[in-house]
Amino acid sequence: MKIKNLVQTCGACPSQWEGQTADNRAMYVRYRWGYLSISVSEPGGSIDDAICGQEIYGEQRGDEYHGVMGDDELLPILESLPECAS
Repeated sequence: MKIKNLVQTCGACPSQWEGQTADNRAMYVRYRWGYLSISVSEPGGSIDDAICGQEIYGEQRGDEYHGVMGDDELLPILESLPECAS
């Protein structure tokens, strides 16, 4: 799926982003406790639907005290995922 837009909504712990895919799915990205999670809603869904939606990516990337990530770290991860090509 292609990412239409993505905005960082919190730069502190946890780092969070909200966005939308080209096929009109809400997207939620969160990094807390060293775990990066990307989830999406069904087409036409809201951000609340994405928060509780299908996790399409999840990986432990740091230790339990990590929770801050910037766009510069996230974007290469998104670009490496075939289902999240921007």
